[in-house]
Amino acid sequence: MVTVEEVQKAQRVTREKSMIKKHYMHLTEEILKENPKIMALSLDARQDMVVVEVPKLGKEAATKAIKE
Repeated sequence: MVTVEEVQKAQRVTREKSMIKKHYMHLTEEILKENPKIMALSLDARQDMVVVEVPKLGKEAATKAIKE
C-alpha cells in the first residue's frame, strides 16, 4: 500500500522535473453524459472522475511500455 506521503513526494518530484505549465483534459460527449457535474465549479466531481480514470490510464501506459 502506498502512503499519502509517498504519493505527495512523487507528485512533487514529477512537478519539479516537468516543464509543463498547463494541463488539459480531453472531454468527449460520452464523458460529459456520464459525468454531468464535471463542468461545475466544484472540484469534487472532477476528482471523483480522476480517481476512476487514472488507474486505467496507468494500466494502458504500462501495457504500452512493456510492449515496446
